[in-house]
Amino acid sequence: MNLFNDWRQPSSRGWCLIGVAMLLAAGVAGCRTAVPDPGYRPVFDQASLLSWDCVPGGDGAFEIQEGILMSRPGRIGRLFTEREYADFHLRFEFQTESGATCGLVLRASAEGDPEVLGIEIQLGSALDNSLDALGGHGVVTGLGQSQGGYLRGSEQWNRQEIICEGRRIRSMVNGRLIQDLDLNRYPDPEIFLRRPGLLREKGQIGLVARGGRVMLRGLSIKELPRPFLLNMAPDGFQLLFDGRTLRNWEGLVADPPKRAAMSVGESKVARIQADHLMTRNWEVYDGALVYRGKGFDNLCTRQEFGNFELLVDWSILAGSDSGVYLRGSPQVQIWDQPTGSGGLFNNQKHPSQPRLRADRYPSSWNRFQIIMVGERVTVLLNDELVVHNVVMENYWERDRAIYERGPVELQAHETPVAFRNICIRELP
Repeated sequence: MNLFNDWRQPSSRGWCLIGVAMLLAAGVAGCRTAVPDPGYRPVFDQASLLSWDCVPGGDGAFEIQEGILMSRPGRIGRLFTEREYADFHLRFEFQTESGATCGLVLRASAEGDPEVLGIEIQLGSALDNSLDALGGHGVVTGLGQSQGGYLRGSEQWNRQEIICEGRRIRSMVNGRLIQDLDLNRYPDPEIFLRRPGLLREKGQIGLVARGGRVMLRGLSIKELPRPFLLNMAPDGFQLLFDGRTLRNWEGLVADPPKRAAMSVGESKVARIQADHLMTRNWEVYDGALVYRGKGFDNLCTRQEFGNFELLVDWSILAGSDSGVYLRGSPQVQIWDQPTGSGGLFNNQKHPSQPRLRADRYPSSWNRFQIIMVGERVTVLLNDELVVHNVVMENYWERDRAIYERGPVELQAHETPVAFRNICIRELP
């Protein structure tokens, strides 16, 4: 009996046929209508805020006059598109009053602090182009400093373009490149613990009014393709599972204190037994790493890691239970329970439950983004922040901090579970 039919992916032939059909449809559509600017479409209808979500207070903080979207002086509020976007090219024109600023938030969530749950770029600054503590116009808040000299004078329109492709953010003002930021190369990893929205893969576009008048017109967006990559590492990441073999993995030999106490001979015998159990209960099936056993024989990486960002897709059946151990310690929880997955289940002194439930239905694929720096952990589940900068306790030795290095483990807990797209990026 096949337990995992729901986890099969469409065949490559199916995807090819879908792609051909889309191309043909696009060609037919192009024959019907002359499109002066192919690929771009308006972000809003220039007459109303019907395509936007107004966070409480947001509807009073913004208005539209003659096709211009503007923030109202003296009002503070937020506005978000109903749609979510992943990779895109956004462009618009803007004009600001002296000293007025507005935040433009990308890949954000309307709930919570947009600087934490999105990528915030400053719009506007003093018209003398002086720098400010946030970095100046056109840069990601707190992650750079513009040099000034590119904004036009009062009552003149400026042209802004922002390109988001994966972890790369490029910002251009009046034809001048203001920032070219590769988040994978940012030197301070703790920023991702505090502001995990920087790593969200998609989200809403938002505006944050801060009391001054900022005017925008001609907002248009072109969505850029992001192909689904099965068991292929994104830029900057190391692939831990290739979808075909278990070559980066081994069976778990006891827990860290017990392993440390073993003699060389005991360790060799335990390794043989653990690897035999691994080949019996773990298997590669349809590009996924699947556990079909009835025990607690975890799988662990051969390599140890310190600070890292871990990407892992997982899927469980109804009632299943599993988890991801970090540096050999339990665990980022995976289970079919009302509280949801992603919490640091074994914490006693620090939060152990997720902030919210972000799980998809059983047999669906879910995605973890786990950032671990020092003893602190942040977890995004399906692009939702479920754990924010929480200390992970040492389950094995409660009187000690979490180990500085250790393997990544996939937990076996008597029930079926599947993993794929397992990639890691080591951080300073």
